[in-house]
Amino acid sequence: MAENLGVAPESLLGSFDFIFGVNTIRYCHRLKNENDNAQQIHELLKDHGVCVVIDMNDKFPAFRSRFRDRATKEKESYYLPSLAEYARPFETAEFEILRKDNFCWIPHSAGPSLTAFMRFMTPVLNGIGRKHAMRSLVIGRKHARQRM
Repeated sequence: MAENLGVAPESLLGSFDFIFGVNTIRYCHRLKNENDNAQQIHELLKDHGVCVVIDMNDKFPAFRSRFRDRATKEKESYYLPSLAEYARPFETAEFEILRKDNFCWIPHSAGPSLTAFMRFMTPVLNGIGRKHAMRSLVIGRKHARQRM
């Protein structure tokens, strides 16, 4: 990013108010560099900056690719972290966790009929099994630095 902007990498530290990632954090877990990644996000954020990550929930029962991947790929290449595992690196990097939750029952590839049906069923599904919803959400905020 620094190279494309033509700035020194250090100039980006502490310069972001908000960082948003969708379907990205699981790859850090698969590569076993999730702690470094969360720390680097922390360093990029301004004081009180917020990071929102949304990724696939390991407890969602209807991922079609899960069955295909188990038959054709090594476990590390399709591993999905739990909600607690998604949050842990951000906690380790000293983020204040504002929200840690599962949400969304409507698959991104759903057509109009399935979308309407799942929208109707969402309150019921949230009531009986929210931890099995399709997405995991972690929202963290960087604490303000102590002034000396």
